[in-house]
Amino acid sequence: MCSSAIFEAACFNVPAIALSTVPETFDEALAQLDNVWDYFTEHKLWEKHSLYNVNIPLNPKGIRITQQGGRYYADDFVPQDNNMYMPHGKDVFEPSTNPALLLDTDAALHDAYISISPLTLCRTDMNVFNELKKLNDI
Repeated sequence: MCSSAIFEAACFNVPAIALSTVPETFDEALAQLDNVWDYFTEHKLWEKHSLYNVNIPLNPKGIRITQQGGRYYADDFVPQDNNMYMPHGKDVFEPSTNPALLLDTDAALHDAYISISPLTLCRTDMNVFNELKKLNDI
């Protein structure tokens, strides 16, 4: 999940990158930051867009430009005292049976690729919007 801080930066036209890894791979991710920066520079990503999410796995075999995939985590709610519940996150990732699709989404992380996804502030599903906006004419 990318940090909301990058969306705040985007509201002020400040370029931003959200970096993600799991705690067990923090040192490896840190060691990859120069490679990620070199990729941004070499491919002039800042000239194309200003808001990115980067996921870094352990022992990456390369870098891929991806789109956000699906939901990878969900919450179970564990009962506590006094009718209270505590959220407990769980991994719900299910890999695609289509390897090309897997590598085009940020799930490429699960195949040991650094994933770079350009993001946007727009949360509107434009395909559905364009289909439904004809209802405005009724």
